[in-house]
Amino acid sequence: MIHKRLLLTGAGGFLGRRLQARLLSQGRRVLAVQRAMPAKDRRSEHELLEILACGPIEAITDYSQMLSGVDAVVHLAGRAHVLRESAADPEKAFMEVNARATAKLARAAGDLGISRLVFISSIAVNGLPVRDTPLTELDPPKPRNSYGRSKLAAEEALFTEHTRSGLPVTVLRPPMVYGPSLKGNFPRLLRLAESGIPLPLANLRNLRSFIYVDNLVDLITACLDRPHPGYGVYLVSDNEDISTPGLIGALRDMMGKRKNLFRFPQPVLRAAATAIGAKKTFESLCGRLCIDPSKAMRELDWTPRFSLMQGLAASVDWYLSNRPPKS
Repeated sequence: MIHKRLLLTGAGGFLGRRLQARLLSQGRRVLAVQRAMPAKDRRSEHELLEILACGPIEAITDYSQMLSGVDAVVHLAGRAHVLRESAADPEKAFMEVNARATAKLARAAGDLGISRLVFISSIAVNGLPVRDTPLTELDPPKPRNSYGRSKLAAEEALFTEHTRSGLPVTVLRPPMVYGPSLKGNFPRLLRLAESGIPLPLANLRNLRSFIYVDNLVDLITACLDRPHPGYGVYLVSDNEDISTPGLIGALRDMMGKRKNLFRFPQPVLRAAATAIGAKKTFESLCGRLCIDPSKAMRELDWTPRFSLMQGLAASVDWYLSNRPPKS
């Protein structure tokens, strides 16, 4: 089913730009909603693309006009993890953008009879696993930070709207999304790999799940074409897990670097990270977070098209081609 006109929020972001290109290539009309107009107006480049600069999404009080003539919604816009928090009340800031704005959008979509809404949530809703088996949809939400709590509140608002109006909703909870042109933590990991500095991780036996951006784009389009949607929550990943030393070793191999990993007592490393205020960084790098995406694969007729190594290789190629020249 090709929708007549699709509203895409967060269209100017990493995932949004990738998804927008795919939707247009499939012949879908896209209303791309983003904070500001791009430096280059791309509307003339594709007859199916409309761009709407809306400013901060939490400031929108009436979504009805934006949704006029729209058949489906993909909601990507939100407040992500903030490395250098500047908000006086981070919890309130996350809730305003991720939960309340989503609730307003869903209410308007329900009132207008939108055929479906796809929401990109986060595995942060689940928190860290309490056992050594992969997380599934049966695991109760246990968010551990403001971001995760705000995403859970958004999911609850969507379920409330589905119950009220019958709005068909699909919720996806991905782990870290990676791929070419990404900003944030993943490029930092690439820089760490390129540095070649010795790292005390050789005896670390954790496993983590990731999802390549084009695998997630494939899944979102599968959600749009899914027949008879109701309300569903899906945990998603590349369906391959890798340890932190395995990941850094693979990246360094792809960059032509030595692995340069050595053994070190992990309790000592954890204690040192805690002492210098880097406990969260240690957990995000060295903790275990595995996801079982079998429900999404089964119910949405989706299989990750790119392997983990293919996704990492594409990311490394982009990084090496676009990093600033060394002075």
